[in-house]
Amino acid sequence: MDASLMARMKELEDENRRLKKMHAQEPLKVEIVDEALTHGSDFRALLPLWPVFMGYVLSFIYVGIY
Repeated sequence: MDASLMARMKELEDENRRLKKMHAQEPLKVEIVDEALTHGSDFRALLPLWPVFMGYVLSFIYVGIY
């Protein structure tokens, strides 16, 4: 393989990695929105969900690292 093909393959691998991360995060986003809608839009109503929210944040960070 020549250098241009190797560079293109690396670009495609990077894009594939990025798309896999996006795909992994999507169900979490949907679940967060569902939780917020079922508990109301008032900030005080969402306070009991703080630990769940932080779990989502940490999982986003974990997925972002890998």
